[in-house]
Amino acid sequence: MILIIGLCRLEFRIQMSNSLKYKRRVIKSLKAQIRKQYNVAISEVEANDNHKLAVLALVSVSNKQAYLEKLFAKIIDFSLEINDLQLIKDKVEFF
Repeated sequence: MILIIGLCRLEFRIQMSNSLKYKRRVIKSLKAQIRKQYNVAISEVEANDNHKLAVLALVSVSNKQAYLEKLFAKIIDFSLEINDLQLIKDKVEFF
């Protein structure tokens, strides 16, 4: 049995943020939308105390790497459409 774990790391700049409260609201909404629409595990993993920066990690498991590649590409495209966020960097790895 083949088991492939996909990890996607997304780094965002939150342009309009002037407080951690604003950042948390934006990130909480994004995480909920991604969880609901794409059924992946997602968490903020870095820059928790920086109100202008957010780093999210997404994880999914499949038996096909091509499926995970398409899934993460869709999530990256989706995140580019969020007005309050600017995607700075993305990285996808497979294990």
